[in-house]
Amino acid sequence: MGIVRLADVIKEEAAEAVSSFPLQQYRDRVIALDASIAIYQFRTAMPKIFNRNGENISWPGGQRLPGLGETLQAPAEAEATCAALVKSGKVWCTATEDMDALPFGSLRLIRHLSAKKSCEVEEFSLPAILQKLGMTQEQFVDLCILLGCDYCGKIWRLGPKKALRLLQQHGTIEQVLQNIDPQKHPLPTNWDLEGARRLFLQPEVADPGQITLEWHDPDPEGLVQFLAREKHMNESRVCRRLQRWHEAQPKEAQPKQQVPREGRRQRKLGDFFPASKRARPPEVPSPRPSRKRQKLQAGTPGKAGSPEPGK
Repeated sequence: MGIVRLADVIKEEAAEAVSSFPLQQYRDRVIALDASIAIYQFRTAMPKIFNRNGENISWPGGQRLPGLGETLQAPAEAEATCAALVKSGKVWCTATEDMDALPFGSLRLIRHLSAKKSCEVEEFSLPAILQKLGMTQEQFVDLCILLGCDYCGKIWRLGPKKALRLLQQHGTIEQVLQNIDPQKHPLPTNWDLEGARRLFLQPEVADPGQITLEWHDPDPEGLVQFLAREKHMNESRVCRRLQRWHEAQPKEAQPKQQVPREGRRQRKLGDFFPASKRARPPEVPSPRPSRKRQKLQAGTPGKAGSPEPGK
């Protein structure tokens, strides 16, 4: 669920903290991605794929494809570890659709990330949000709790605008509770306010100091082993796709590994734009001149066979 209506509140009250950039703006930037959400979106959009044995292999069963990207396992919430990586400077921003990366402390959050060339992402700047709202990080966490989060219930009938105004006036949730009618705004049962605060401000995360991000070239042989021999996909087709990917890379970024044998043939322009031979149009015979025109041409001065003037 994330934080209820937080994006709307920020866009209305701190619009300067939200920017829109084309995806190319993030070239060479290291982005921490909540893989569970990205994989779920990929899985739901993926068509069914059957191998040569008729088995549905659309989803690789939670297995990681060999040689594709750097991954690490978060001990608890993925967004919390992503935020810790951003704060440590290991990565530039967090990419997720859940706004709770901001109360976890991610300095930058981008949303709507996709592989489309025309993709434009939405970037939220946490320092700009805090400055515009006039809040500390602790007060911002209290705001997120009042709006509604995954870790505790929400105060009844306390809307986003009123919650923001009350928190800006009184500073903490405890002070807000002293200035609202408990009959109109009853607290949820077993409301664990301190537990929710602790989860946001002191989350369990992977230690960024113990993390070394290393980028390796993809492993074509490992992919062929996994897709063709373990999942029984057509090996020639897998190798052709790997070859196409290899040739699409910039020369300075092309991996050093050799593409498996089935994909080593150099692709020609005709492989991408197959051309069919065009039939030559039939020759149309030129029309024969009429007899009258032939006589006129025969009598034209200066022509061979024409009578000289005066004769």
